[in-house]
Amino acid sequence: MKIENQVCTIEQSKKITELTNDFNLESHFVYVPKFPVFNDELRLTTFIEFERRLRNSILSDDAKALVTYYPAFTLSELGQMLSYENVPYFSTEYDMWMLPKGSKLKGQGLGSINEAVIRAELLIYALENKLLSSETCNERLIA
Repeated sequence: MKIENQVCTIEQSKKITELTNDFNLESHFVYVPKFPVFNDELRLTTFIEFERRLRNSILSDDAKALVTYYPAFTLSELGQMLSYENVPYFSTEYDMWMLPKGSKLKGQGLGSINEAVIRAELLIYALENKLLSSETCNERLIA
């Protein structure tokens, strides 16, 4: 399976970063917006590869500090941040993603083909509606 199908979208990544601005949540993968050293419009790469290429680039240290990236949260990282009762499952009966009974996130993002995308939507919903805090996400992610 392609890594693109195992991570949230860049839009979701930006939103999660915005909602958790008091924490610097890290991921194994990152989206790097247009960056001349990579010669790509948008690159999905490992954080280690990003750091290596940035370190070895011809950019000055001041310019390197301005390079932005967004964490591309994986399926498992998103699952860690969500509580167990909010982790979706795929229903073969209905051919769509469902939430377990008792979830506080009913109806959010259901139907997506990509499980990482639906988990990211659930996480965004939980953060926006104060059902989950940035601090809790961080604690679960580094546990």
